[in-house]
Order: sequence, then C-alpha cells, then structure tokens
Amino acid sequence: MKLLLVSCLVALAGADGPAPSAYQQKPVIKILSQEDVHPGDGTYRFSFQTENGIQRDESGQPKAGGGGGGYGQPGGGYVQQGGWSYTDGYGGPVQLTFTADENGYQPVSDLLPTPVPTEYPVPVVPQVYQGEPARYGPARPGSP
Repeated sequence: MKLLLVSCLVALAGADGPAPSAYQQKPVIKILSQEDVHPGDGTYRFSFQTENGIQRDESGQPKAGGGGGGYGQPGGGYVQQGGWSYTDGYGGPVQLTFTADENGYQPVSDLLPTPVPTEYPVPVVPQVYQGEPARYGPARPGSP
C-alpha cells in the first residue's frame, strides 16, 4: 500500500509543469473595421477587416422580377457577390471573389484548380505494311 501511495505522489509531482501549447491563450486579433447594412428593402452588405490582414466583403440583392420582399423574406432568390483575402502560412496572398446567381456559385481565384482536360490526342498506331505477314492474330489451322 505504501508503494502505491509513493508511486502516486511521484507521478503527481512529475505532472506539474507548463500547460501544453494547445491550452495557452492565443493572441487576440483586433477587428479594424466592420460594416453590416440591412436597409430592409431586400439588399444587404457586410464587410470586415482584421489587423492580421483578413478581409471579407459581400453584398446581395433580390433578383430582378423575383419579388424578393424584405430581408429574410421568401422570394425569387438573390444575386450575391463578394470575396475575401488573407495571407497564407507561407506569406503569400490569397484572394477569392465570387458571384452567386441563377448560374450557381462561381468562385474566381488563382488558387482554384483548373478543369481537367477532356480531350486528349489520339495515339498513333503503326500500320502493317502490305505483303508483310501479320505478327499477331488468329492462329492458322495446322500451326503449332
């Protein structure tokens, strides 16, 4: 029993130390500017910018002839546009802009992959010369 008690005390003493980095408080990033506008006619606009270089903006309006009503009201859909930017972990700029309308969500960025080619060149297959026996094909009767 004494051995168990001593072992527990040793383990407890060894556990004392600084908290792992996941538990340490992270620095607070300040918001430099922020705008949030909803005038009640179905349109909206928001944006913000932080001190570490993150920027985000978006605006939207009801589709023409869609009868969008007021903000948050059902209607014929919205046309939205906006984007964001930040600095990646390697110090490079990241920017993305988008439009969302009847054609769907359409992002634009240098970081997005390009479509895979769907047309490939036709391979050239050598032709068999006239008079040359076929090297491959069905076996002739009586051949081994």
